[in-house]
Amino acid sequence: MSESSYRPPRRGPQPVKAKVQDILGLTARLLPPLASSPYKDPRAPQNLVPIGGLERELRHRLGDQHILYRALRAAAAAPRTVLPPVPP
Repeated sequence: MSESSYRPPRRGPQPVKAKVQDILGLTARLLPPLASSPYKDPRAPQNLVPIGGLERELRHRLGDQHILYRALRAAAAAPRTVLPPVPP
């Protein structure tokens, strides 16, 4: 973003339309650099680079997807215990 294209937000009372236009302008300047490349993510440019990094980190932390899938299926198939209501 070049220094000449930045416009500070307006101060004082503004109509809602002007506020929305300011937010849209800021969004239009900030989001394009975060768009991923098609060779990195097939959902590009809709999937932003930070989201792709978050997804990779979560996959890493969850571990082997086959073990996780088996554990989730076993938990879903296990009989459920009904707890008695807690008195007020």
